[in-house]
Amino acid sequence: MSNDFLPSDYEVPTSDGGYMKLKVGENKFRILSSAIVGWVGWKDKKPLRFKTEEEVKDINFGKSQYNATGKARHFWAFVVHNYKSNAIEILEITQKGLMQGIKTLADNEEWGNPIDYDLTISKEGSGKETKYSVVPSPKKPLNKDTKKTYEEMNVNLDALYDGENPFTETFDPDTSIDDVPA
Repeated sequence: MSNDFLPSDYEVPTSDGGYMKLKVGENKFRILSSAIVGWVGWKDKKPLRFKTEEEVKDINFGKSQYNATGKARHFWAFVVHNYKSNAIEILEITQKGLMQGIKTLADNEEWGNPIDYDLTISKEGSGKETKYSVVPSPKKPLNKDTKKTYEEMNVNLDALYDGENPFTETFDPDTSIDDVPA
């Protein structure tokens, strides 16, 4: 049966407006920045981020699909090169197991700073049955084009605390590395 609705080779774009979302399967990326850390809660389908737990201790965010407990969660956010979308994106994680896996690598003398190697997060299952694993790739230099593109973007992660766009006004977060002029 022929489907003329979409081209036969069409794939839904993997970029989510400059934010990397962990999908079921392997999610390979290179961390490009230091992490910012804090607390995130959701109100009216929008994230509210704070630098300290003290700032959120008395806030009830309400239970929703975004926030099952109504409480803020600890988060890390950092800039990554997402290999699947071939784009510079922000990855925010709240899963303690992922944080511990990345921190263990960063604290290890042989691995060190994860800016020096690629990481693959594998995701299996969904909901409360979701399982994650973190696997590092051997150290290698960052691709020169990726490095140049990232440096020219001037991403301001601290803007997340103010609910603002961390990407400069001149950068389109849906632009892939291939679309940036040399």
